[in-house]
Amino acid sequence: MNEQNTAPQNDDFVEISLLDMLIILAENKKKIIATALLFGVIAFGYATFSNNNARHEYVSKLQAAPIGFNMNKSENKSILISSDLLAAMFKSDVVLDSVIDDMNLLVKGDSRQKVRAEILIGINTEVAKDSSGVVTLSVSSQDPQKAQQIATSIYNETFKVLENIGGAFILQLISPADLPGTPQISGAKNTKKTVVLATILGLFMGIFFAFISHFWSVSSSDPETKEKIAKLNSLLGFKK
Repeated sequence: MNEQNTAPQNDDFVEISLLDMLIILAENKKKIIATALLFGVIAFGYATFSNNNARHEYVSKLQAAPIGFNMNKSENKSILISSDLLAAMFKSDVVLDSVIDDMNLLVKGDSRQKVRAEILIGINTEVAKDSSGVVTLSVSSQDPQKAQQIATSIYNETFKVLENIGGAFILQLISPADLPGTPQISGAKNTKKTVVLATILGLFMGIFFAFISHFWSVSSSDPETKEKIAKLNSLLGFKK
């Protein structure tokens, strides 16, 4: 008999709890919706600001490969030129300084180190994983023609450096630097996705604060809870 009486009581308790939750949500529906909308508006403003300030960069690509080694006849020795070495030379200070002089990039008031660092930020090299030894040089700039010119100049100045080492032809141009047409946008946000995710987050935050606010107001009216809050305040040093 006791078990039969207990089961309906538990079912009633679950049903009342679910009804209470729905009532709390209904009572705070305006606050919940307002919180979700607020998060969505903030996300829309953030995405719009990010997209307006996104950096548009054009990337020019060039491919080259070392033939193998360079015979230095004057010193009677061979110099091995690997793909990794070629990729490193594209970024070397010697080559970049020659590029700066070749393109007259050194403006009055700027140091050579600063200009070199600015160029280096936009340079990326990638060595083919197969046996071809092809090195892809990518140069990014906000000006498509400048990106192409820098990529071309880097190859030419690297070729000159290798010529000075031994004078033999050891570098092969696979594909010249192209003129980029479509820019790559860095820092841009997907506005729709950002707003949707922020609105969902705001919805959950609104529901969370609705339950916290409700249970806090209910518990604060309970004498036992009031006594505990007063004790907590005294322990923390807060005045009543």
